[in-house]
Amino acid sequence: MTQTGNDNEATVEQTADGNGNATNPSVPVIPGDNAKAFVTQTGNSNLADLRQAAVPVSATVNQGTAATGANNNKAFVAQRATSANAAATVNQTSNGNFANVDQSSGSTALVTQGGGANTLDARNWDGVSLPVSSAGPAYSNNVALVRQDAGSGGSNASITQNGTLNRANAVQTGANSSATISQTGVYNTSVSQQAGSGNALTVTQGGVDPFARNASSVKQSGTGSITNVTQQGQNLGLPANAPTNVSYVEQFGNGGLIDVLQTGDENLSDVYQAGDTSAYVEQVGAYNKSDVDQVSTSANASLGAYAASTIQNGRYNDSTIVQSGNGNAASVNQSGMNTASTGNTSRIDQSGANNSAELTQNGSELASLIDQDAASSSADVTQTGTANDSTVRQQDGSGHSAMVMQSGMGNTSLITQGGTSNSASVTQSGGM
Repeated sequence: MTQTGNDNEATVEQTADGNGNATNPSVPVIPGDNAKAFVTQTGNSNLADLRQAAVPVSATVNQGTAATGANNNKAFVAQRATSANAAATVNQTSNGNFANVDQSSGSTALVTQGGGANTLDARNWDGVSLPVSSAGPAYSNNVALVRQDAGSGGSNASITQNGTLNRANAVQTGANSSATISQTGVYNTSVSQQAGSGNALTVTQGGVDPFARNASSVKQSGTGSITNVTQQGQNLGLPANAPTNVSYVEQFGNGGLIDVLQTGDENLSDVYQAGDTSAYVEQVGAYNKSDVDQVSTSANASLGAYAASTIQNGRYNDSTIVQSGNGNAASVNQSGMNTASTGNTSRIDQSGANNSAELTQNGSELASLIDQDAASSSADVTQTGTANDSTVRQQDGSGHSAMVMQSGMGNTSLITQGGTSNSASVTQSGGM
């Protein structure tokens, strides 16, 4: 179906198995072409509504043209009562477009939305929240919603948005599913949820100048889940309360992995994991803050494990790792000369036996605290610079080890150990 002009509506409904039998949509249609739908609309304010219930099914919606673009188009694709193998493709150019794809498990969704300059007159959304939200619609610019429900799993979703004030929501409730969200420009929002084992999610925000004020929220439940978040930001000035790259990730289940990379200013990363999991956070720039909270029997949290001295390099950086359970490992690497009244701060709090903490800081007026409250824990602190402070507390259990090395002027170190068979070493060089 092809429509030209503005304010057009296209409705396509395909059901049954190809022989008029609508009671068994799990039977492939005969012939297969009966379950394919194509809608092309050029112009503004068009509506496409496609509903399919058969196996297999595919739907393609093209709104706007590469030459002229098109504004304020809407596309709805519902592929339900299908056992698997549904495919939906939505292409929308220019500004103010809306796409909603609703599928059963084992499906594929591909949404591409172009965008341009936006005066930021309209916002809200709620699909669901982040940064500052006054709930429901208003929109302008693009919005993409993808939902793929439970079943055999194996669904794939891809959302690509370009421009200003784009928002995306991806929800998957089947195992072995994957979602990729890519947003360029400023004021972009991504909200994602995955339930089931073996799921993978990738969020990329920024990358095309200007890039800033992006926000991402991820929630995953199930074993073996993976999240990768990459954000690029820069200082765009006022409004000061707008988020300049914010990432929240929650993960429940064993074998999970979270990898967050943020470059730019005023970044915030918040990671929460429950299970035997791993987290990697790398921040490059000023005003960064990272919080990692892990609840497990043997977790692995590392900030900057594979990075050099550029990780958390700048001013006002703050790192917190909280771990509960046995056999945990935490590593923090901070560097950079600070011009404000305080430098980088790091806190590692571990409860459980056989935990290890490693901290490296380079700069001035740095502060570190390592708190371990069970047996056989180890702490290793290295600080380079002036007026730095290190505190290590190992107060419960026995068999602890603590080693602190400080080089520079005016540094202080305090180690407190309880129990028996402990070892402690402090090395300071550079004078008082």
